[in-house]
Amino acid sequence: MIDIPAMKNICVEMLKKLGDALKNDDADLAFDIAKKDVEVDELYEKVRESCLQVMHNNPDENIKERNVIIEASLDDNEKYASFKDITNGDVTSVVS
Repeated sequence: MIDIPAMKNICVEMLKKLGDALKNDDADLAFDIAKKDVEVDELYEKVRESCLQVMHNNPDENIKERNVIIEASLDDNEKYASFKDITNGDVTSVVS
C-alpha cells in the first residue's frame, strides 16, 4: 500500500500550492495543480485494483487485509484526524 502515502503527499502539495494560487490570483498555477489530480486518480486506481485482487485471492482474509489497509492509511496524525472526522470519531469500530 505504498501508493496511499504517495497520494497523501501529492494532495498535501496540491493544497499548499492552491493557497498560493488563490492568494496570488494565479490561474496558471491553479491549472497546474488541477493536472496533478490525474496522478492521484492513477494512484487511486492502483490501490483499488490491489484491494480487489486481495479480496479475490483471499476471501477468508478480507477482514484482516482491510484492517492492514486502514492502519497503513493512518500512519500519521493528519490521516488519523481526517479518518476520525469521516467516521464521526468512531475509529475503533472500523479498525478493530
